[in-house]
Amino acid sequence: MANRRRIDRAEQARRALSLAKRAGLLFLRLAAVAGVIAAIGTGARAAFRWALTTPRLAIETIEITGNERATDAELLSLLGIARGDNLLRADLAAAHDRVSSHPWVRSVAITRRFPQGIELTVVERRPLALVDLGHLYLLDEEGEVFKRAKPGDPLDLPVITGLSRSDWAARPEEARQRLDEALHALGAWGERERSRSLPVAEVHLDEGEGVTLYLGDLGPAVKLGHGDFERKLDRLDRVLVEVERRGERVELVRLDNRARPGWIAARLADASGQERKTATP
Repeated sequence: MANRRRIDRAEQARRALSLAKRAGLLFLRLAAVAGVIAAIGTGARAAFRWALTTPRLAIETIEITGNERATDAELLSLLGIARGDNLLRADLAAAHDRVSSHPWVRSVAITRRFPQGIELTVVERRPLALVDLGHLYLLDEEGEVFKRAKPGDPLDLPVITGLSRSDWAARPEEARQRLDEALHALGAWGERERSRSLPVAEVHLDEGEGVTLYLGDLGPAVKLGHGDFERKLDRLDRVLVEVERRGERVELVRLDNRARPGWIAARLADASGQERKTATP
C-alpha cells in the first residue's frame, strides 16, 4: 500500500513536470510570435514612411483625356495635384470634387498609375441649345443649364425662348419640366431627314399654347402644343411634302388642336392671311 502511494506521488510529480515544460514551450513560442509581429509592425511603419517620402513615388506624369472645351491648364489648376507630389499622399476624392466644379465637366475619373502617374478621364457636357433667361445660357443633353454663353462657346444652336429669369428663380422645377419638353421636341425633329435642310432656329415655350418650333431661316412656325410630338411631326412631314409638290411655301402650321388632334391649320406665304384647314387621315 505504501509502495502504491509512492508510485502515485512520483506519477503526479512527473505529470506536473511535463505540464510545466509544455507551458514553458508554449510561452517561448508565443514570445517568438509576438517578437515577429512587433518586427513586422515596425517594418510596416518604416515601409509606409518610406513610401510617403521616396522620390520613386513622386508624380512625374499627369495625363488628361476626353476634354475639348475645358483646357488642360484649367483642369490642372482645379486638380490641386502637381508633378513632384507624392503619389500616395494625393487626395483623389478632394481632387475629384474640385475638377467636377468646372462647368464643362459632366463627370471625371481620377486614378493613380503606379509608380509615378495620375490619369484624368473627363466626360464633357454636350450643349444642345441656348436658353434666353435675360442672357443666353447653354443647355446640355440632360436639361441642365450649366453656364452663361461667352465668345468662343458654341453659339450656332437653337434658342429656347419664353422662360423669364423670374420663372427660373421662382419655379425652378416647373422651368426644368418645360425645358425637358423643349428638348423632347428638338430631339423628335432632329431624328428626321428633313431637319438637315430645316434645322430648328428657335423653340418658343408658352404655358398655355405649349411648344412652337421655328424652322430654318425661311421655314414655317410649327405650333405643336403639348406632347405627342412624334405623331404631330409625322403630319407636318406630309404637309411639307404636299406644299413642296405645289411649289408653294408655308408660313405657319398648327398641329395643336386639342379638340380635333387630327386637324391641321396651315397658312401659305402668298396667301391673303387666311388659314387653310385640312384633316389628316
